[in-house]
Amino acid sequence: MRKKLSFMLVYTIVISVLFSLFTVVSATSDSVIDEKESELSGYCGIYRNENAQWTLDKVTGTLTISGVGYMENYSAVPPPWHDYHDIIKTVIIEDGICSIGNFSFAECDKITDVIIADSVTSIGTSTFFECTALSKITFCGTENQWKDIMKNSEDNRWDFRMSDYTVEFERAEQWKSILPPVIAVTAVVIIIA
Repeated sequence: MRKKLSFMLVYTIVISVLFSLFTVVSATSDSVIDEKESELSGYCGIYRNENAQWTLDKVTGTLTISGVGYMENYSAVPPPWHDYHDIIKTVIIEDGICSIGNFSFAECDKITDVIIADSVTSIGTSTFFECTALSKITFCGTENQWKDIMKNSEDNRWDFRMSDYTVEFERAEQWKSILPPVIAVTAVVIIIA
């Protein structure tokens, strides 16, 4: 009995240490930013999940959100691309992303165009706050799908204090041929009791 308790105690300590190391590594490796490179990237999935990624092409000013799942919600802690808000001109939300997080592009006042895949079902609070140059949103789905997004997001005021803009609807098939395919990665966690 005593041997079994000792084993369980050691096992618990080892798991705790491993979990702590994983947490520290994931918190510090949120973004890969090399000032010499023309491209920046990192993770932007909810709870810093790696299923959603961001890439900023500093030359073209294009910020691309790709992967699967929900984006992180931002507010007091800005999104990882916020330091580059003055060069972001175009935002592309690729197929596979389900929601656009709160304050994701707030104060990105150089954004003129946004392309949103039809996989998006909601847009967070003040997502485009102070995006005063934004003139066109292209939604890669139907007008009815867009209306559903507006219903899901109506209390969020996602377009608060932004410029006048138009929403254009493109057939999703056109964009899916342009956007890279999404590969879903499934993680399996085994708990030994």
